Amino acid sequence: MIWNFLKIAFRFLWRNKTYSILNYLCLSFGLAFSIIAMLHINRMLSFDKFHKNYGKLYAVEANVTYFNGDRFPKQLLSASLADNLKERIPEFESLTRVTNRSYTFINGENAFTQNGIFADGTFFNMFSFPVISGSFSEELWGINSLVISKGMAVKLF
Repeated sequence: MIWNFLKIAFRFLWRNKTYSILNYLCLSFGLAFSIIAMLHINRMLSFDKFHKNYGKLYAVEANVTYFNGDRFPKQLLSASLADNLKERIPEFESLTRVTNRSYTFINGENAFTQNGIFADGTFFNMFSFPVISGSFSEELWGINSLVISKGMAVKLF
C-alpha cells in the first residue's frame, strides 16, 4: 500500500518537474528564513537575562557627526560622560563604561591572543557574573588589576 503511494507521488513529481522544484525551493527558503528569524528573536529576547537586574540594564551608544552630515559610531566614550549623564538624567542609579579590546598574553614561551574588555569599577555592581575564586573587593579595582575567566585561567596556569 505504501509502495503504491510512493510510486504515485514519484510519477507526479517526475511529470511536473518545474512545479516540484519550485515548490521545494520555496519550502526550503521559507523554512531556512523562519529558523533564522526565530533564532534571532530568541537571542534578542534572552540577551543578558542571566543578570539579576537585567530589567534595569541599558546600553548607551554614541555617534560622531562630521561636518558633511555623515554619522559613525564612536568606539570609545569620554571619561566625563558618566558625570554628564548623571547630572542630566537623575534616574540613573549606576553607570559603567566598557570597551572591547584584543590582548596578547605571554606565559613562558607560550603566547596567545584573547578578547577582553576594559571596565569601570562599578562593572560588577551592575552585572552579576558568577565568581569561582576570590571576591570583587574594592582592592581589585587598581589600574593594573585583571579579572579572568575560567577558560583564561586554564590557558595561563
